[in-house]
Amino acid sequence: MFSHILTPLDGSPLAACVFPHVVALARATGAQITLLRVLERSRSALEGHVNPFDWQMQKREAQAYLDEMAARLLHTLDLPVKTDLLEGSPAAEIVAYAQRTEADLVV
Repeated sequence: MFSHILTPLDGSPLAACVFPHVVALARATGAQITLLRVLERSRSALEGHVNPFDWQMQKREAQAYLDEMAARLLHTLDLPVKTDLLEGSPAAEIVAYAQRTEADLVV
């Protein structure tokens, strides 16, 4: 059925509401779960006005969030949970990642 569930997250409490559904699907199918976060560059960053320190801090905070969410899932499930952090346009990056990793389901 499903062997790889991709779960894009944006760091919001609303996004975390997906976890009960992901857990139920993973338990039923034994699928691997990948938690994905895509950081979008601001308009000023696209124009070349980016503060490297601020950007690195955003990346570290995003990775810490993914690690925390993965730990919660690992505590609930005995299934593989992977995290990945990308930069770019969220919609385009999520679709490309799903295709590249052959995700069966995006939740």
